[in-house]
Amino acid sequence: MNEHLETDILSGKGKAYGLELMVKKQIGILTGWISYTYSRSLFKVDGIYEEEKINGGRYFPANFDKPNDLKVVSNIRLSRRMILHEFII
Repeated sequence: MNEHLETDILSGKGKAYGLELMVKKQIGILTGWISYTYSRSLFKVDGIYEEEKINGGRYFPANFDKPNDLKVVSNIRLSRRMILHEFII
């Protein structure tokens, strides 16, 4: 183990932004919703020395970056007591 761990860890900056849209239908036999999310999570590690730079000091996607997400959910009322749920995406 390294006695001076702070010499092996690089710090950086991060930024995140996004947009979320949702359309929902609640009346009738067929109900449900469609939602779309666009989001970005980016990191930038720009050190003094070339060995401390990741991706040349430019922003790069984080491990948990998920730019596009689409969800479609529908519910069909078969009778007064039975509803069929479908998760399409």
